[in-house]
Amino acid sequence: YTWVTSPLGVMMELRALAHFSREPAFMAAFSGDNREADIHRRTAALALGVAEDDVTADQRNTVGKGINFGIIYGLTAHGLAQQLSIDVGQAEQFSAAYFAAYPAIRRWKQTVEQQVSGDLQVRTLYGRRRHLPDVWSRSKDAKQRALRQAVNTIIQGTAADINKLALVRLHRALPDCCRLLLTVHDSVLLEVPEDRAGSVGRLVKQVMQSPPPEFTLPLVVAVKCGRCWAECQ
Repeated sequence: YTWVTSPLGVMMELRALAHFSREPAFMAAFSGDNREADIHRRTAALALGVAEDDVTADQRNTVGKGINFGIIYGLTAHGLAQQLSIDVGQAEQFSAAYFAAYPAIRRWKQTVEQQVSGDLQVRTLYGRRRHLPDVWSRSKDAKQRALRQAVNTIIQGTAADINKLALVRLHRALPDCCRLLLTVHDSVLLEVPEDRAGSVGRLVKQVMQSPPPEFTLPLVVAVKCGRCWAECQ
């Protein structure tokens, strides 16, 4: 038997951010024939004020990823400073450079904050709701936390919805000789007869790369095979 591990849409949360914000740089990075730009490298270059070619692998994986996902997770300048082991002033500069380069993301975040301040709830793209009454809290910390949760919920909640919809489609499409064992973070593990690994791998990509209704960006799925999970890493 062969293990097949398949990330459910590479950088799914950033794709969701691109979908909602319509930020041109993100839309371009995640559109077209699976040949996408390295958005982490691009963000690191913007924050550091250097050319993309001059960004080291460590800078890409710390600064670029830290800022991109920090925006999704709602990190404050203090939180970003702790994550990147830099001072708060530098973290604020990084955030300012990010929003200057990606203004549509700032506008979308502001729209979400205005909406949740009136409705006290947000919805994912596919209708799951999260109530956030603390946006009316007298506590500044509680209010700011709820505003961050509003943005985070829409992005990560939509990414989770897309992943679950893909798993439903995959479960229906798999031949009887295959087993969908479990999900691990953003991957799914399947048990497949060795002589069917190639054809099932192609089926996995075909099924899971089909974006669900209303989602406007292509999905990318990577498939790896091995006799154990370790060989698929």
